[in-house]
Amino acid sequence: MKKYLTIVASALLMFAGANLYAQTAQDNLDKAKASLNDAQKHYDKVAKVENRKIDASKDKISDLKLKIDKDNLAINEANALIKQKQQTLKLKKDAYNAEKKALAADGGLSKADKLQLKEREGEVKAIANDIKNDQNSIKTLKSGISDKKNAIKREQNSINKSKAEIAAAKKELSTAKQGVKDSKKAVSAEKKAAAAEAKVAAAEKKAAEKAEQAATAEAKQAAKESQSAADAAVQAAQAKADAAEASAAAAAAEAVVAQAELAKAEAAKAAAEASAKFIADAFANADVQLRQLIAASEADTLAKNLPAGSFWYMYQYSADEFWAEKAAKYTEALGDLQGIAEDHNLGLIVNSAFGNGLKLKGNEAYKDAILNAAKLPGAKLSESDNLMNVELLFNAAAISADTALFQAAVAYADSSLKNPADTALSLGLSQLLYGYAVAYRYTSDQKYLDKAESIAVLPVIDAELPAYAPVLASALYEIYGFTKKAEYKEQADKLVLGLSADYYYLEALLRKKAIENL
Repeated sequence: MKKYLTIVASALLMFAGANLYAQTAQDNLDKAKASLNDAQKHYDKVAKVENRKIDASKDKISDLKLKIDKDNLAINEANALIKQKQQTLKLKKDAYNAEKKALAADGGLSKADKLQLKEREGEVKAIANDIKNDQNSIKTLKSGISDKKNAIKREQNSINKSKAEIAAAKKELSTAKQGVKDSKKAVSAEKKAAAAEAKVAAAEKKAAEKAEQAATAEAKQAAKESQSAADAAVQAAQAKADAAEASAAAAAAEAVVAQAELAKAEAAKAAAEASAKFIADAFANADVQLRQLIAASEADTLAKNLPAGSFWYMYQYSADEFWAEKAAKYTEALGDLQGIAEDHNLGLIVNSAFGNGLKLKGNEAYKDAILNAAKLPGAKLSESDNLMNVELLFNAAAISADTALFQAAVAYADSSLKNPADTALSLGLSQLLYGYAVAYRYTSDQKYLDKAESIAVLPVIDAELPAYAPVLASALYEIYGFTKKAEYKEQADKLVLGLSADYYYLEALLRKKAIENL
């Protein structure tokens, strides 16, 4: 009887254990459902907020496009009016010249004739002034159109960002749904295992009853052997159930991890694609603006005022020989640099033009220009210096292996460390930040990087970006490259969203492209 009770108790314990596993699986399912509920709420909230932003941006874009259409219509009307006035002007000029010639042929001009001719001349000048005013109005309208297009671009970037936020929330929701599915499968498997254990327990109970009923020694021996077989069967069944439970749990965990990794990878891919598109669009926009600038400058013979450095960056990004030719043309237009020998922007002018030309095309004549510039008055340290010329000295030292120049550059940078920096965000502070980053790049001296981080004030980004934003963005990207501190890159990413083509803006875009391996 004692053996019978032991067998029955063992069977009942095995059955209870199976039910416990089933209950654990049910608890996990409840947790997965709770997570799904949270993910659904998060998705609904994100979708609601971001869709509102998208709708608002779309409304702004529609309004801006209507205004652009209106401005284009005004430009067309103004061009038509100018054409009419030009025809009238030609007729007036021809009439004036004919009348003047006729009066002169009649024996000279009387006082009345001169007054009459002066009146005609006034009419001609008045029409010419009207044409000039109309042309200035067209320029103003075109500038406004360009600003509106940039605003449209910012709104489109905002839409893309909102869509990415919605997609990420949707991925989280999908992962939570998969977790519920996996948990349901686990519950089903554990219930089946419990049912199987119940059958085994019943069989064991029946076998025990038969063993107790055996009265003879042979029957008892058979019962003993049956008990041993039953124990082995129970142990085997328990081991199998344990292995199945461990395998199911591991599979479910691996599935959740895989889903999370996939969501993370897809989000990273979407972010990289959005960033690559932004950079491509920014350079395409810069291409249009700079070509317009070239056309206007060549018409007005202002070649020396064109940003050769920006043209070199356009060539570095696009490999378009058009930009290499224009960059070389306007670099060489700077001549012997005597006209800018004392200019406090000498470093920017020389490095952006000759420095980039040497790096991208290997023109040895550019090397000589850099070394000569490093000796000009504009490259010397002044009391109000902002460190923007220090890169010229470091570059000159690097390409010539001149230790004296290198020491001069270090002394130049060290001199600013002694003066307390005004931490209020400004053009001067942004230039100091840029200069310390340059000094660290060439020397690897930690004091320059420490100084840069100590004055790295991060601005609040709004619709009105300050004039120093391109310099600040470029400097923050370089400091991020040294420190890998995310706040520097995040702030630089926000800054470049609202900028237009200039040298430091293009430099910032190229640094962003290199950082993100695009």
